[in-house]
Amino acid sequence: MNALKRLIGPESEHADLYGARMAGDRLQNEVLAPMEHRAYAREYVENNPITGPLAMAILTAGYTPAKALGLTGSDEKTTPASLDQLFGGFEGITEGVANNLRKFFR
Repeated sequence: MNALKRLIGPESEHADLYGARMAGDRLQNEVLAPMEHRAYAREYVENNPITGPLAMAILTAGYTPAKALGLTGSDEKTTPASLDQLFGGFEGITEGVANNLRKFFR
């Protein structure tokens, strides 16, 4: 679990979290999924500062219900839809916007 501790935080990168999820068991995946959603949303918004916030907000809001209804596909690594994942996505959007504003106003 110590290896996971270094992955957790606002600077965690999506690729690192995704890799840990793919290498982990079901419980580890459920713990990491909200953080992975957060990192993905943050990085997407940072890379797409104009269209990213709105696009990611729409996708984040739609993904959880679609996942709950089984419309997103799944495999043995897929975790059930959760509010933690939904809120992780929105937290990532907020962080991405904040990071972009900090870069702009430097």
